[in-house]
Amino acid sequence: MKLSVHGPDPGQPASAAAPPEPHANLSAPPRLLLVSQCAAGAGHVGEVVLADILRARGAGKIHCVSLRAPARAEADLSAEAMTVLSRFDEPLRAAAQGRMRWLADFAAAAQQHAARAPLCAELAQIASQQQSQVLLLVMNSPAMIQVAARLAQQTNLPLLLLVWDDVAQVAQQFGLGRFSSWLLRRQFARALGAAAAVAVVSETMAADYRAQYGAHTLFLRHGRSRAARQSARTEAQEILIGFAGAMHGRRAFNSLVAALDSVDWHFEGLPVRLRITSPSLRVSSSAHARLEYLGWGDEQRSFELLQEADIAYLPHPFEAHLRPVARYSFPTKLSSYLAACLPVLAHAPADSSVASFFHDHPVGACCDSLEPPAVLAALKAVWTNRERFREQAELVHEQVLGPRQFEQQIGKLIAAAGVPT
Repeated sequence: MKLSVHGPDPGQPASAAAPPEPHANLSAPPRLLLVSQCAAGAGHVGEVVLADILRARGAGKIHCVSLRAPARAEADLSAEAMTVLSRFDEPLRAAAQGRMRWLADFAAAAQQHAARAPLCAELAQIASQQQSQVLLLVMNSPAMIQVAARLAQQTNLPLLLLVWDDVAQVAQQFGLGRFSSWLLRRQFARALGAAAAVAVVSETMAADYRAQYGAHTLFLRHGRSRAARQSARTEAQEILIGFAGAMHGRRAFNSLVAALDSVDWHFEGLPVRLRITSPSLRVSSSAHARLEYLGWGDEQRSFELLQEADIAYLPHPFEAHLRPVARYSFPTKLSSYLAACLPVLAHAPADSSVASFFHDHPVGACCDSLEPPAVLAALKAVWTNRERFREQAELVHEQVLGPRQFEQQIGKLIAAAGVPT
């Protein structure tokens, strides 16, 4: 797939673009300009979500601008629907160290601020050329957060935001120092204040953003197509626990291994096997662990392997430095678990996004402790009620986390801009 690279060199001054002329046919679906750090593609979950947004809107109704080319392109996405502004991309950096780190941080913040004007002008020019009527910015990098409100003001277009991770997590991920992080939080608040609506991924994020910023929040969570439900084995020879995706909750995972070690990897009279499909894995066991690590290859094959499990395992961070992730981020692997119609053993802090979701949608048991007895009690609750939780998983996928709901949520989000859909 060929991607266009747009616009003049950022070293040359770019003139501000005039707001686009409204379409003559006001009953037509509004043209959307989607702006994100990452591109639509098939390389990682962010790319996949954006690709599905493009498919849901359809050809001619949306244009995607990113600062990075996709890690893996999707052949069915039109090159004309995407622009890559790679010269504005900013790599992750390590936070400054030493006694003068505040000065380095201040200099980095000033450099970032100077780079935003040409980026904003470039985006405004694209919005004008595409005759865009609505802006949708994905707040997945400092650049996106810093240009959101300015771009809306410059183009005079309704602003919609999509937030996957809280601003504190974005600042940490990009290695921002104390001053840069403080400034980014102010710019984040300004963007939310300027937005007609903010799409969020978790109940905790929705509640906190309404309280802190007065934001009008809507859910936009990715949904995977459901697989044919597999019948539970009538005479199980083992308990197969499946995990698929990136491992963010390492303390939770280590706690599960310790709990299984304490019962010599046997539970309810059956051996337990833990199957993991993930890009990386670090594990330490004091017993004869029955652990099957398959790496991370073809996504469809990983999903097929997941379907063979009796229970899906969903660890969420207990680490203090990952508190923003635990409280606000929503693991997209849960959508895959429910699409596979699996009961879920969740392992997450009591105030986390996962615990909140399980409170409203009991598709399994959620353990909020790292102590092995508590983990085993939660495992027993899932195992003994697995058929009921399977039915609940199927229902929640149908009503909450399926592809149909994803498309409906996109429509609701765009409708919040006040432009005909």
